[in-house]
Amino acid sequence: MPRQSTAWLLVELAVFLVFGTGAIANLVFWVRAASPPNQPSEFEVETGFDLAGVAALTQPRVLGRLLLEVLLQWRLRRVSQSRWLAHLLLFWGNVILFFVGSLGLMLAEKGLLPITKDTPWFAVVNETAGLMVLLGVAMSILRYYRVAEPRAITSGAGLLWLVWLGAVALSGYTLEAARLASEQVAATTGAYAFVGYPLARALTALLPAWSGVYPVLWWLHAGAAMVLVASVPYGRLFHMFASPLAIAVNLSRSAQVSPRDSAPAIGGEEAVLVRRPS
Repeated sequence: MPRQSTAWLLVELAVFLVFGTGAIANLVFWVRAASPPNQPSEFEVETGFDLAGVAALTQPRVLGRLLLEVLLQWRLRRVSQSRWLAHLLLFWGNVILFFVGSLGLMLAEKGLLPITKDTPWFAVVNETAGLMVLLGVAMSILRYYRVAEPRAITSGAGLLWLVWLGAVALSGYTLEAARLASEQVAATTGAYAFVGYPLARALTALLPAWSGVYPVLWWLHAGAAMVLVASVPYGRLFHMFASPLAIAVNLSRSAQVSPRDSAPAIGGEEAVLVRRPS
């Protein structure tokens, strides 16, 4: 299925508009919260973030702590190792799928990268990242049903996001298997897709001709993924952007208050913004 068709470009444009509108709305709320107290705002800021705060983040020790907390989510590890591992798998699995699987493939289709879907390292990386997402989803759903936590941390809405994310990952494997089956990719090439290729062989045994099914599966997978991306600013998944910002604010504030402290402490709460009581 050609990604650069007019229909696909329209879908991409619509998704970027919806995502951008939600992201800007969140940013406006944050900026309004940073306004003087006499100005009306739906939110209040617990910690300030200004040019001095940005400068504080450039301190080597503070920057190192920021990278540790954001990239490895180290503070969450001290709360719960199982929850930390699930978050880490979801975070890095999605990062890899976006930057390697989606962005990398888009650049390759434009002739900017010398890779194809069946390039060995590309196939292995994407298969591994997909498994990371599925494992993270499974661990998180298991925690939802077996671990007693406040509903603010694990809610029914959070469960819905997890199920949707898992469905997108599973549909990606099904799509890859259908492509391998329809193109009759040789085992020496397709085996690097260590999940998709065995699935392709199983699908071929059930239905020899997959060329007509592949376009339908492509649109189902692409549509599900695009709906997920467009809805990120409007739900729980937006914490993937809000949490790093909150960590940066808290670290910068701590560094300004105690500049000699070699290990600035992070407050017990991630949230930068708190909604005023109605």
